[in-house]
Amino acid sequence: MSIIGIDHGTKRCGIAIEIAGVALPKDIVPTGLILHALQKLIAEYHTDTIVIGNALHLNGKRSQQQNIQANFIATLKQEFPHCKIILSHEGFSSKQARFELESVGLPSDGHIDDQAAAIILQDYLDKN
Repeated sequence: MSIIGIDHGTKRCGIAIEIAGVALPKDIVPTGLILHALQKLIAEYHTDTIVIGNALHLNGKRSQQQNIQANFIATLKQEFPHCKIILSHEGFSSKQARFELESVGLPSDGHIDDQAAAIILQDYLDKN
C-alpha cells in the first residue's frame, strides 16, 4: 500500500507518491482531470491513503481554497471509499518547492505543483 499526496489548486493539481517512506513528485494535472489521474494511480500503487495540502491562512482561518477543497474531499470520499483522506498543513510548500528546484539549477516554472505535493506528503510522512 502506498500514499498519494496532492497539492490541490484551482487550475492544476500536483501529485506525489510515497515509495518506501519517501515522497516523490509524480505528475501535474489540470484540476478537472484529477479524479481520472487518481483512479489510475490508486489502482497502480494500491493506495489506501490520500494526503491533501490544507490551505489555511497563516492566522489559522479558513481560506477560499478550503471551501473548494471541501467539495473535492467529498468527491474523493465518494469515488474512493476505501481510501483514508487526510488534510495536512501546506504552508509555504509552493515557495519551498520553488527554492528547492532553483537551488539545484532546475527551472521552477511548470514543476512547482508536483514538488509542492511531495513536500506536503513528506511532511506528513515525517510526522507519522
